[in-house]
Amino acid sequence: MRSCIDAYNAHDTATVAAMVTEDADIRDMAAGERFVGPAEVREFVEREWRDVASDARWELGQVLVDGEAFAAEWVTSGTKDRAGGGFPPPVSPSRSTLSRSAYCGRASSPRPGFTTT
Repeated sequence: MRSCIDAYNAHDTATVAAMVTEDADIRDMAAGERFVGPAEVREFVEREWRDVASDARWELGQVLVDGEAFAAEWVTSGTKDRAGGGFPPPVSPSRSTLSRSAYCGRASSPRPGFTTT
C-alpha cells in the first residue's frame, strides 16, 4: 500500500494503475463514488489532479487486515485550485483536506504495491 501512496504522491498514474488488481474496490467517501479495477482507478487519480487539486497528495490512515482481505483508508489533501470534481470553484485556494477514501483488496495480491506493509 505504501508503494501505491508514494506513486500517487509522485503523480505517477501508470504505476498506481499497474499496482491495482482487477478486483480492486476504491471508494471516494466525499463524492460517494466507487472505482473498480485498474482502468477506473487510473481515471479516478487522473481526475483528482486535473479537476480538483494539482498538488493532491494521499496520507495513509488505518489499515485493517482479516486473513487475506484488507482495507486501507487514506486522506487526500491539496490546494483546491481546479473547478471540477463536484466541488464549487475555488474562491481563495488553500491547502486542505479534500476527501477520505478507502481501498479493499487481498493481502495476497500479486501486485507489489498493494501489500499490507
